[in-house]
Amino acid sequence: MPPRAKKASGPTEVAENSAAKSGPKSAPKKAPPRRTKAKEQSDTESVAVKSTAKTPVQQNAVPKAVGAAVAGPAKAPTAPAEKPAPRRRPAHIRDEMDALLKPFYYSKHLTDPINTARDKWNLLPAFLRVKGLVKQHIDSYDYFTDVSLKEIVKANRTITAEMQRDKFVTFTDIRIGKPNRQDERGAGYVDSDVTPNECRLRDMSYAAPIYVDIVYSKQAGKVSRRDVLIGRMPMMLRSAKCVLSGRSEADMGLLNECSVDPGGYFIVRGQEKVILVQEQLSKNRVIVEQAKGIIQASVTSHTANVKTKTYVLLKKGLLYLRHNSLNEDVPVAIALRAMGVQSDHEILLLAAGNDATYQDEFAPNLEAAANEGIFTQEQALDYVAAKLKPDRFPSYGRPQKSPKQQALDKLAATIIPHVEVVGMNFRPKALYIAFMTRRVLMAMHDPKLVDDRDYVGNKRLELAGQMLALLFEDLFKEFTKQIKVSMDKILKKPNPTQEFDPVSLIAQFESRISQGMERAISTGNWTLKRFRMDRAGVTHVLSRLSYISALGMMTRITSQFEKTRKVSGPRALQPSQFGMLCTADTPEGEACGLVKNLALMTHITTSDEEEPVKRMVFILGAEDVTAASGTEVYGTGAYIIFINGTPVALTRQPKQFLVTFRKFRRMGRISEFVSIYINHHHNGVHIATDEGRICRPLIVVEKSKSKVTVRFLESLRKGTMDFDDALSRGIVEYLDVNEENDSNIAVYEDAINQHTTHLEIEPFTILGAVAGLIPYPHHNQSPRNTYQCLSVDHEVLTSSGWKVISAIQVADQVMTMNLDSGSQQWNAVQAVTRLAHPGPLYQLKSGGMDAVCTASHRWYLNTSDERDTYTAYTTQDMMNNQLVGRKSSSGKNSGQWDRKSGTTTHKNHQIPTVGKNSNAMYLWPDCSFLPSSFVRDEACNLDWCRFIGLIMGDGGICHQATETGRNYYYIVLSQSSSKPAAMADIEELLGRLAAKIPSLVVSPPCLQQNGMHKWQINHPGMYDFFLPMIRGPQSYDPLDDAMCRTYQAPHYMASSRLSNENILPAPAGWKRGNWWYLRRWMYYYWLFLLARNQARAIIKGIAAADGAWSALVKARSSSGGTGRGGGTKRKRSMDDVQTQQLAVPLVNKGYVIVFNSSIPLIHDLSVLGHLADTRVSIAFNHQKGDDMPSISCTANATGWRISFAFADSELTVAAPKPERYTNPQHDGFVYCLTVPNDNFLARRTVQYTNNTTQQVEEAAQKPFFTGNCAMGKQAIGAIAYNQFTRIDTLLYLMVYPQKPMVSTRTIELVKYDKLPAGQNAIVAVMSYSGYDIEDALVLNKASCDRGFGRCQVFKKISMPLKGYPNGASDRMADRDRENTRHRKIGNDGIVEVGSQLEAGDMYMLKETPMNQSSQVSPSAQQWAPAHMSYKMPDPCYADKVLITTNEGNNTIMKIQTRQTRRPEIGDKFSSRHGQKGVVGIIAEQADMPFSDMGVTPDIIMNPHGFPSRMTVGKMLELLSGKAGVLEGTQEYGTAFGGSKFEDMSHALVRHGFNYSGKDFVTSGITGESLPAYVFFGPIYYQKLKHMVQDKMHARSTGPRAILTRQPTEGRSRQGGLRLGEMERDCLIAYGASQLLLERLMLSSDAHEADVCETCGMMGYNNWCQSCQSSRGVVKMTMPYAAKLLIQELMSMNVKASLQLSDEFPREGEKG
Repeated sequence: MPPRAKKASGPTEVAENSAAKSGPKSAPKKAPPRRTKAKEQSDTESVAVKSTAKTPVQQNAVPKAVGAAVAGPAKAPTAPAEKPAPRRRPAHIRDEMDALLKPFYYSKHLTDPINTARDKWNLLPAFLRVKGLVKQHIDSYDYFTDVSLKEIVKANRTITAEMQRDKFVTFTDIRIGKPNRQDERGAGYVDSDVTPNECRLRDMSYAAPIYVDIVYSKQAGKVSRRDVLIGRMPMMLRSAKCVLSGRSEADMGLLNECSVDPGGYFIVRGQEKVILVQEQLSKNRVIVEQAKGIIQASVTSHTANVKTKTYVLLKKGLLYLRHNSLNEDVPVAIALRAMGVQSDHEILLLAAGNDATYQDEFAPNLEAAANEGIFTQEQALDYVAAKLKPDRFPSYGRPQKSPKQQALDKLAATIIPHVEVVGMNFRPKALYIAFMTRRVLMAMHDPKLVDDRDYVGNKRLELAGQMLALLFEDLFKEFTKQIKVSMDKILKKPNPTQEFDPVSLIAQFESRISQGMERAISTGNWTLKRFRMDRAGVTHVLSRLSYISALGMMTRITSQFEKTRKVSGPRALQPSQFGMLCTADTPEGEACGLVKNLALMTHITTSDEEEPVKRMVFILGAEDVTAASGTEVYGTGAYIIFINGTPVALTRQPKQFLVTFRKFRRMGRISEFVSIYINHHHNGVHIATDEGRICRPLIVVEKSKSKVTVRFLESLRKGTMDFDDALSRGIVEYLDVNEENDSNIAVYEDAINQHTTHLEIEPFTILGAVAGLIPYPHHNQSPRNTYQCLSVDHEVLTSSGWKVISAIQVADQVMTMNLDSGSQQWNAVQAVTRLAHPGPLYQLKSGGMDAVCTASHRWYLNTSDERDTYTAYTTQDMMNNQLVGRKSSSGKNSGQWDRKSGTTTHKNHQIPTVGKNSNAMYLWPDCSFLPSSFVRDEACNLDWCRFIGLIMGDGGICHQATETGRNYYYIVLSQSSSKPAAMADIEELLGRLAAKIPSLVVSPPCLQQNGMHKWQINHPGMYDFFLPMIRGPQSYDPLDDAMCRTYQAPHYMASSRLSNENILPAPAGWKRGNWWYLRRWMYYYWLFLLARNQARAIIKGIAAADGAWSALVKARSSSGGTGRGGGTKRKRSMDDVQTQQLAVPLVNKGYVIVFNSSIPLIHDLSVLGHLADTRVSIAFNHQKGDDMPSISCTANATGWRISFAFADSELTVAAPKPERYTNPQHDGFVYCLTVPNDNFLARRTVQYTNNTTQQVEEAAQKPFFTGNCAMGKQAIGAIAYNQFTRIDTLLYLMVYPQKPMVSTRTIELVKYDKLPAGQNAIVAVMSYSGYDIEDALVLNKASCDRGFGRCQVFKKISMPLKGYPNGASDRMADRDRENTRHRKIGNDGIVEVGSQLEAGDMYMLKETPMNQSSQVSPSAQQWAPAHMSYKMPDPCYADKVLITTNEGNNTIMKIQTRQTRRPEIGDKFSSRHGQKGVVGIIAEQADMPFSDMGVTPDIIMNPHGFPSRMTVGKMLELLSGKAGVLEGTQEYGTAFGGSKFEDMSHALVRHGFNYSGKDFVTSGITGESLPAYVFFGPIYYQKLKHMVQDKMHARSTGPRAILTRQPTEGRSRQGGLRLGEMERDCLIAYGASQLLLERLMLSSDAHEADVCETCGMMGYNNWCQSCQSSRGVVKMTMPYAAKLLIQELMSMNVKASLQLSDEFPREGEKG
């Protein structure tokens, strides 16, 4: 690692007044000058860190309540104010890339002559200084903040009041300030000392203020204001406005940041979030496709205001224009005539040219127009107007346009809107449609001219800047809309008290932009109403397992995979990916080819202006295409010039035009990212300036000679020139995929000939940053791909409810489970696989679970005694009885199948159905009407959740307009008078809420004529929040796309009190006068952020409104009458359930039953059930109505019954035995999803017997977690230079990481050698001891003693001190010196740094106030202890303690624990070639073999790992590493190059070794020489995160389950080790009856019960209730579970009597 800046051992602080100076820095190239900002002193938020010795440090402010040393964050030297860059070249700043410019690769000296053929690779580090890897994210973000923001504001710059047209607000400018803290946002445009590391530690968002300049009108005239805050923008690290921009390595150290960290991500709420690169089809380009015999040319038009798709397609021999604003397709000839192309001859020439073949094909279209009687433009416009769909939002109050005007408007602004119509000149648009028509005609004759959608040139990549621009534009439009509404409301007042001032309005809505940006990045959901875009999974948490895992995530591309595509297309390695996308770095399995990574020298373009390029085109002699006739456009030698797909000009000398244009580009007259190429198929010259194109730099070749000269390379090394100079001098230029097709590129310099146009900089740059780490990758075999899939009739739980697996798309959020912790998580789908599968399918059925899958499908089964530990088994493994528990080494407990139940007899083989919800308590940030003290109080928060459940279950919102025009809203709740317990519960809940929530008014309940009690709740701010939750009519299906498109639902129904007339139009079929319980199908984002208790509280609220909940299964009822919401109510009253039990908001066991008919509510309940850690069963009461194929499709349910099992023992089902499955209706396809946690929640679609009665065949379908095949290999290493100043949730660090002996150029370019993740191990390839079978490794114990494979595991414990409504807050208690569990606690109530924590030790003495609502004096307050103790079985050390406050000024205490682990048997290791294995044995060094030099290996590897995998690269790595050790040189295994085998062999021979790398080895056990030579040398090995210590578990005695009195299950609950059915069979076979008795009963749940010999029933207290006697009562010991079973049978009127006999009967008596 490079030397760091020296600093003290404790926290360092640079005083604010200390003039810490930094050297002068040059202004970044082409950076716009920015004005100097006034510096103001700002109070620094306190961040308290306990140092190792707990010494006090310099303090900024010491809050007395915390009682710990508090230090301010370290301040870096302030960067000097930027000035306009001088004309002369600034002094060169040396950095780590300078070393890479030295020619040490070829054993040369600096004075040796330069060989341009070999040293041209110096351009690569020069390129990575300015572009590549993460820099495209930063460039995109900078373009967004500098350019896109201003364009968005310019397009929406003026807000004019409707009431007074002279009142307006105009935004004149917008800019982003420097990052600051949220409490500094009101201080103006000032500097702040906030750092990214402070935001990580304090759980803050690293953001900068957004300032605008405004001009608005007042009575005195126009007033201008500067620096008005409108929100906060999350700041990308290392971007131009970031505090890290342009910092030196020493400055980065002072800021506690890593100088190697690439940046390009955001810090939101303390988490690092990265916006993944999104792959999309290119916009504004014509793409010709052929599907099902239909040829069509389509174009997706994308402008600032609209996004739409237009088609020209061939149908029944005629060409039609199709658009979704047209009811029917319009013939192309009529569309062209409507655009002003009058004569048939002109139309024929524009579409077909002079080619007789094309004219013959197009002629029938003219005949069709004549048959329709369309001969003039007027007639054509009337025809088009007749085909228009009615406007969704008709303009009231404006003059109605004539049909011709409407048709003209549609043709001008809606159809192909990216081709603008200026002054009603339709000629450019007519040419565009004619060009699309000609493309279809050409494809009819030559199928090769059909475009490939998977061609990289037809794709565009969306970066962070583009995604944020879309989001900000949507938020800004909403922001201006709110200001306009508020302006009109204020100006409507007849006698205003003060003059209108918009600054206060802007401050009022400032949080909308801030929260919208922060929420989108935090959740990853991009929801834009304008484009109807609802994309999930856009952002991910940055993987910090190692440095390279973070870097690989930044270069990953997620594709929008469509299920209708054929499998081979998007997966295939396209030739166009060469050099652009990494050819090797893609996941194996079903994600293969769908998740891609950028190559090393790839750059993604930002947008350039079209107008300068258009002017240059005409300067170069091109003609205006709109002035040309069809004969000239398609004449011989004529080529159309397109700019971004739109025809602009015409040239007859395309080659000369191309060469001249490129000369201007190489001279710097045109942007280097503008591409140009000739397409000879349709005679076009295409120029592209748009964003998102993938391009890469290549060396220019002119006159068969490379333009890279010796002089330039010398200047590059000296630092007098950089990569931008190579561009401006025409030495290097960027080519995108399309321009590459028009070029002749030589890979090596000796391959240049007279036709060569470009030369590769280095061939290994076709690989990405991650694949480039592998030495000699071109000698390894590509792995085989296998697919594991489910059949089509399955559903997956997504963030928009259950969806059929075939409808799942990439980026959908699906429920997954972390297999290490058992916690449920929402993750984005990375890939969807649809595969033709003619082979057999298998069905797995158990306990309500049902699945159909292939033989290779992966299932995660709990095969150990720990609940949250799962092992992957395929269906084939199950059929082969290969279910072996983790603990078993003998295989005696391999799986057997029970003949009756069809499930495994090994109880631990369980399939998980529900995980653990690990969400924190959600605090409702959007509910501004809720006080912060209310939402932070857990009891109040749960009351609010129950209120939400009541609304969702059976609530309504009413809106009335009074006589004076005032709008009046109120919320309605109803409950039957036959349910007094439910009424009392609702009344009590509403009373609590009314006392805590300001402005909430609850009217007393009034009795309706139908026997329903109605409550009326008034609150001014709740309407918008509750509207999406109101139940909709049964006939409206939100999942039906066609119905959603045609359904014009108002937000509410308004009714006048005078005439009872509708103010808004009612939907067709609805009765007038009803209050509409409209349920919009829109998932609210908070539904997925709820904590477990909150989800349960909402379910209980829904049950109180529309069902029941009980502690017993027998309390269910499925019959009843029809209630108000259309759902089936149960007949039993709520009095059946004990009132005091109902008042408890949460129970740990029992069932909740909901009877309902609202399909959206059922989807809500299915999501809530999983967040509540319950298993959801959905059943039906009777036969269904009309066509209803599944619960997630178009449904009109009448009487669903949804039950939730809250018992924790029911969260898995036994693994069933697979059976062959045949279904004649199966379509032959199977599907699989690729998600981060390798599993997803699915269930089988409900089956029916026929389509008429819809009798349910299988009622309840339990969901199950099922696996995918993306098994990631992650190495432990160093993550960053600042890894010890961070407090991450989970951090794995290697103690002694080493850079590899055999490196690659990529390793040094991406700086992996500075933050490595492995160690160089001496490996002997031989068989040893039998503990090395199946890739297991033998480790040297002495090597482990010296630190080989040693790692540290850091975990975070975070605990906030909550505040309460009465002003009280949690506090830290004093330690009890007499209590031994407090011996490691300091005087401040927190564990001392450096203390060893063992199980049961206290680490935090927190106390909570007992009185949290009413005001009491501090002396009268009573405190309840809420002490925190360490529960893990393995001890750890308290590494760091941090006391700080977050943005809400709440105190947070964070403790970082540390464990140091050595390798042990079962830990996982891997080489860089993908050969992974576990440690089989750790042998003493004395027993290890040794070479004749006395060297013993660190690892012994089995030689059988080589033949089948063919990893020759691993052998070459050993050979080169061994030669490098002997020669003292760094060897290289770079792809398509590296150290040669011959050179390495000569080096070995020179030092007295065998040329093949083999050594003479002596046995350490016998002392005899082995009769063979052993392959012996260094290989770089990585330790993976899978370690035995995280999975090992054992116990003697411990907790027991309350219900069964048996030991609990699972490592996290200190569960017992279960003796399963197969182990029982072994003991029976041995005849060990007493051991069997002891294991199965005495050590488990032995229970002494009274049993009557006479009647066989159980009694109590020596009395039989049945016989009314104690004569025959005897005591016997039996399992408590057996006693429980008998009693449960009795509760169901099944008598189970026990027949007793003597254990040792006398002779002659019956036994």
